[in-house]
This record gives sequence, C-alpha cells and structure tokens, in this order.
Amino acid sequence: MSLSYYFDQHMPGPLAHGLRIRGVSVLVAEDDDNKELKDELLLERATALGRILVSNDKDFRRIAARWQSLGRPFAGVVAITDQHASYGLLIEHLLMIAEVYSPDDVTNRIEYIPY
Repeated sequence: MSLSYYFDQHMPGPLAHGLRIRGVSVLVAEDDDNKELKDELLLERATALGRILVSNDKDFRRIAARWQSLGRPFAGVVAITDQHASYGLLIEHLLMIAEVYSPDDVTNRIEYIPY
C-alpha cells in the first residue's frame, strides 16, 4: 500500500490497530509526541511526513478547506463524518482509500467517510 495515515489524538486506538494488522502504516499523534499540538501544526506535521491526516474533528475540515483556497499544499485529510460509525466500517473505508489512491490522488484533498 502506498498511502500512510496520521491519526490525531481523537481517533480510537482499535481503529489504528485494525488498519495496522491489515498492513496499513498508521502513526498516531500521541506516539509521535504531538498529542497536544494545535490542529494546524498537526496538519503541517502529517504533511511533512507525507501522511494523510485522519480525524473526526470538524476543525480539520475547515483548516484543509482554507488551505485549499489559499493554495497551501497538504498531504490530504480524511474526515470521519459519522461519530457513530462502527470500527469495521471505518477500517473498510480507510483500507479502500489506502489501496486505491496514490499520494498524488489525495494531495490537497479532503475525503469524507463514510460516504
């Protein structure tokens, strides 16, 4: 798989684990010593690492949309829109994105899941 993810501090551990056992590279902000980093800096960090930021925090959608309008590059954002979606469904969607898209496909884009 060519895509790798960066999970903010709000993403549940079992989701990261479920993706990792399926071969997807996931780095969690806490494991990167960035649990307290402000949202914009966290998106910068994910982008610097070439990882797609995954979050259920609506602030990232606003930040990414603003960066798009400014032409400011970022590695991509996957926005979890349903706070009650099952881990299985989220893993399925994130796995599909990681398998189907290349880094260029998601650069400067916001992907919404579940669709």
